[in-house]
Amino acid sequence: MNYARDSFNAFEVSKRDLPHVSLNGMEHQKRVKSETNLEPSKVIHLRSLSNEVRENDVKALGKPFGNVTNTLLMRNKGQAFLEFENVEMAHKMLNYYMYVTPNLHHKNICLQFSNHKEILKKEGSMSPREEETPASPVLKVIVTNIVYPVTIDVLQQVFQRCGDIQKIVTFTRNDQFHALIQYLSEREATCAKNLFHHQNIYNGCNTLSIGFSKLDNLVVKYNNDKMRDFTRPEPKPIPPEQLLVDPMTIASMQMAAMSPGMLPNPYSPHCFNPNSFAGIPTGFQLPGIAAMSLPGLHHPHQLIRGGSVLLVSNLDEQTAKCDDLFILFGHYGDVQRVKILFNKKDTALIQFSDSVMANAAQENLNGVKLYGKEMRVSKSKHDNVNMPKAEDEGKELTKDYNNSPLHRFKKPGSKNFQNIFRPIRTLHLSNIPESSSEDDIRVLFGEHGTITNFRFFPKDRRMALIQLDNVEDAIVCLIRVHNHKLSESSHLRVSFAKNEM
Repeated sequence: MNYARDSFNAFEVSKRDLPHVSLNGMEHQKRVKSETNLEPSKVIHLRSLSNEVRENDVKALGKPFGNVTNTLLMRNKGQAFLEFENVEMAHKMLNYYMYVTPNLHHKNICLQFSNHKEILKKEGSMSPREEETPASPVLKVIVTNIVYPVTIDVLQQVFQRCGDIQKIVTFTRNDQFHALIQYLSEREATCAKNLFHHQNIYNGCNTLSIGFSKLDNLVVKYNNDKMRDFTRPEPKPIPPEQLLVDPMTIASMQMAAMSPGMLPNPYSPHCFNPNSFAGIPTGFQLPGIAAMSLPGLHHPHQLIRGGSVLLVSNLDEQTAKCDDLFILFGHYGDVQRVKILFNKKDTALIQFSDSVMANAAQENLNGVKLYGKEMRVSKSKHDNVNMPKAEDEGKELTKDYNNSPLHRFKKPGSKNFQNIFRPIRTLHLSNIPESSSEDDIRVLFGEHGTITNFRFFPKDRRMALIQLDNVEDAIVCLIRVHNHKLSESSHLRVSFAKNEM
C-alpha cells in the first residue's frame, strides 16, 4: 500500500516540523486558501467549534506552531481566538492546515486570520459571558470516551434516578453519540444536569456532557432502539411460537444483567441487548434466561467497524520503536499492527482490533509526551495496515502483533475494560511475587525515572502503586517494565492508576 498521503512527501510546507499527518479534501484546501487572503495577523480566528471545546484545547491546537500568548473562547457562538507571539507563527499554523483538516473533539473546524491584531487583556480575562440555554425539561447529552456501548436502556438506568423519563431520542453527529432526554418537569432535568454532568457512566469511560435543549417536547413516532416514548403503552409480548426468530437464538443474545450500584459495573462485554435484534418488538423480554456469548464474539467492540487505524506523528525517530508503541497504545486497546513510515520515521500507523479501542487511545494519548516530544494522534485515512513484502525496503519497520500474548482485552469480561485511564505520574502494579521486595521494584523502575513514592496494597501485597517524578517518566516506565519477568512464574503487569498517590 502506498502511504504517501500520510507521509507528506508531496508537500512543501514545514515538513520537518509538522506534528500531525492527516490529509483533507481539495474542497477544504481551497476554502482555507480563500480565508487566508485576509491581511496576516498574529491572531487566528477559529469557527464551527463544538460545545465540548475548552480554552486548553484551543491553546493545544496552536502550541506546536509557536508560543501562544493569549486565547479567547466564545463557546455559545462556537468560536475562539488564538494569539501567537508573532505573525510568522500564525502563518505557519495556517500553512499547515491548508493540507490537514483541523479537528477538535471529533469535529472539523475552520481557521483564518482574524481582523484583530491582538486579543486585548481585558477580553482575555473578561470574555463575553456565555449565554446559557434556559432550563428545559429536555436535556441534551453527549457521550465521549465510549468503551462500552450506550443504549436507551443504559441511559434510562442512569437518568431515571432523578425522575421518570418521558422520552429518549438518540443519534450520531460528527462521530459523537448524542441523546435527547425528556423529563416531566424542568426541576427533574435540572437535578440530572447538576448531578451527572462530567460524570462517567462506567469506571473511567463513557463520559457524560449535559446541557439543556432548546426543545420543550420530543416527538417519537415509534419505539425502536434509537428512540423511545416511555409514556406510550408497550405492545404485549408475542408468544414464542409466533416469533420469526427462534427463542433459543434470542436467548443466546440476552444481555447480562448489570450489577447494582454510577453506574453499575458494565455488563458482560461479550453479550449485547437482544432488543436491538431485527424482528424483536419493543418491550419484548426473555426474563430468567442466563446470558450467553455469541460464537466468535469476544467483546462488544467487534460489533463496530472502520476507523481502527491511528496516525501518530511527531515521534522521536531515534528512540521510538514499534514495540514501544505497541506497549503504550496497547494500554487502551489490542494493537494488531504497527508501521513506522519509511520516508518519515517520526510518524507511525497503529492498527487496533476495532474503532472503539482506537478512539480510546486517541482521546487519552493525543498531546502526551513520549521521549521528549509531544505526540499528535489522529485517525488515519487507511482502513488497515498491510504487511510489507519480503523484498520491500524498510520491512523491519512494520510489525504484526495479532498473536501477541500481551493483549489486555482479549478475555471476555476482563477488568482491564474498567481500568482505562489517561497517563498520570502514578502507575498501578500487579502480579508481584512474594519474593520481590520494595527495594527490588524501586531499583527496576529507578533505571527509567525518578521515584517519588511507593506503597504495597495493605490487603494484597501482589499489587502496589508507584509514583514517578513526572508523567513522561511514568510512560517510559510502563513501556520498559510492563511484562518484566520478576520470577519464573510471574511477569509484572503495569498500567496507569486512576488517581495520583
